[in-house]
This record gives sequence, structure tokens and C-alpha cells, in this order.
Amino acid sequence: MNNLELLNNKVQIKPSDKTELYIKEWKEEKRKEWEEYQKQKISEDPNSIEEDFESSLQKDDETALNKILLHIEAVNRQILLYFEH
Repeated sequence: MNNLELLNNKVQIKPSDKTELYIKEWKEEKRKEWEEYQKQKISEDPNSIEEDFESSLQKDDETALNKILLHIEAVNRQILLYFEH
């Protein structure tokens, strides 16, 4: 989300040490969940293609960013409608 343009301004994110620690811990937990999911997926279908963890996170990030952008677009439309009246 860093450098995301919002209301004609770019968002600048400067994470704190606590945020960095939280992200590291969150990523470790997500990796564990991902590993369990991959094991289950392979046991159900040995021919399934295994996706690497980083690609999985990237795909999740893209999905989340797209949802955020849709919300921003909706808010911007509402703001424009408000000021047009």
C-alpha cells in the first residue's frame, strides 16, 4: 500500500519496530497455516501443483489491494456526487 494514491496524495507508510515485529510474527503464523494447507492439499490430490509461500502471500496481497481500491473508488464517487449537488 506504500505509495498508493488516495485523494490525489500518495500514502507513505513508515512502519515502527513494533509493526515490523508484528508482521514478522504474522508471517511465521501464515507460513505454518500455509504448510498445513499444502500438506492437506497434496494428501487429497497428489498431482496438485504446489504454490510457494511467497507467491501465495503475493496473491493474497493483490486480492486485498484490489478490494481496497474498489472501496476507495466507491468513496471517491460518493464524494464527487456530494460536491456536485
